[in-house]
Amino acid sequence: MASAPIDPTEPAVAAATAPGGRAWPVVVLALAAMAILLIWPAVLLRDGDTGWHLGAGDFIWRTRTIPAVDPFSFTFRGQPWTAHEWLSELLMSGAFRVGGWNGLTVLFALAAAGTLLLIGRELLRWLPPRWAAVGVLVVGFVGVPLTVARPHLFAWALFAGWLIILLRAREQRRAPPWIALALMTLWANLHASYILGIGVAGIFTVEALIDHRHEPRLALRWALWGLLAIAATALTPHGLQGFLYPFQVRDMKVLAIIDEWRPADLRDTPFLLYAALFWLFLATRWRQVSPLRLLLLGGLFVMTLLHVRDQILFAIAGALIAAPLAGSGQHDARLPWRTIVPVLGLLALVRMMVPWSLPNSPVFPLALIDRLPASLKAQPVLNDYSMGGPLIMRGIAPAIDGRADMYGDDFTFAHLAMQRGDMAKFRAFVQRWNVGWTILTRDSPLAKKLDHEPGWRRLAWDANAVVHVRTR
Repeated sequence: MASAPIDPTEPAVAAATAPGGRAWPVVVLALAAMAILLIWPAVLLRDGDTGWHLGAGDFIWRTRTIPAVDPFSFTFRGQPWTAHEWLSELLMSGAFRVGGWNGLTVLFALAAAGTLLLIGRELLRWLPPRWAAVGVLVVGFVGVPLTVARPHLFAWALFAGWLIILLRAREQRRAPPWIALALMTLWANLHASYILGIGVAGIFTVEALIDHRHEPRLALRWALWGLLAIAATALTPHGLQGFLYPFQVRDMKVLAIIDEWRPADLRDTPFLLYAALFWLFLATRWRQVSPLRLLLLGGLFVMTLLHVRDQILFAIAGALIAAPLAGSGQHDARLPWRTIVPVLGLLALVRMMVPWSLPNSPVFPLALIDRLPASLKAQPVLNDYSMGGPLIMRGIAPAIDGRADMYGDDFTFAHLAMQRGDMAKFRAFVQRWNVGWTILTRDSPLAKKLDHEPGWRRLAWDANAVVHVRTR
């Protein structure tokens, strides 16, 4: 017997088929994430590297040039520097010029909410709304530790969008659209993680070539698209050096002492375990997923264990690759953009209208810096690693900042030894660079030793940092 036709005016049917009628759990989560970041903007501004990114963006705005050498520090000034995140820094500085810390907060809160909406929209194609919301929630919580106002936050959205394009192309048995190559060029100018996007594209291209080996025209289109994706990364101000940069950074030994590059400790990141459930789910249904996609997820999981910063990429890929296996694909994929966009705009407007200034912290001791006399700030300074960015923001040349790729292993390890109280290295550094003052965290071993070091005295301090000056 033929089933009765569906009446689109039926209330239950209308609610399910209306744009966004079944998407509200995902929408609420994304908007809530943005609201939280806007209500507590200090969450985004807990990394001193934000300061030197703003300094780089300001330099580009002022000079209309992208620096090829270091314009900031006194130790490496004039040395080669690859400003590989120049476009992100331009956006950051532009937002800061328009709205100060509020403007910067709005920019990154929109980036975070946009990433969750992008992932949620794809999950809603395959999963019931409540399970799509769970997927978005897991991805969001995995990303919390690294949700700071730095360029990698833009890369999360690009990674998700890039993966969705590839998944949909394979699903529809076609090559990705040519316009998608522009996304790779954008990515290459925003953040060095574009190299991972090339690797993902390579895996899907090989998968397509195997699958379409009896369809030469389609296979050729995929192969050409993959080659052009690599070529698209060369459209940066840095040319070949820009392409080589990610490989050079990965080989640095100093990464082991930088928090985000350290191996993951699953006891400190419980939500990573929830994200790993996607991997376990696939492992039990391995016949339904290609070996190359299993290889991709396995590789991302290994990266996750090696480097904390890669956890979010595994969570995003796990969600997007697992969803088609777990769902029927009969769910509403539409989001109510007519509601979402005005709400996003309203949240941003409220944040911009409510005065807010960055509170002082060990990584942003701006109040203490501003109290110092101009004559002192003009002298060479030995600063805490995390404070280099705030010094650059205030027009002070630091000894070091978060650009470990430029300073290199030897200099960065030597600086770390000084921070830990190696007075022989400290005295040699002072003589080499004629250092006139230091600014360090209150609990720094070096700061405590300087309280008793002949020729030095404590000048100023607060709850976050301490300044010593050289007296002879």
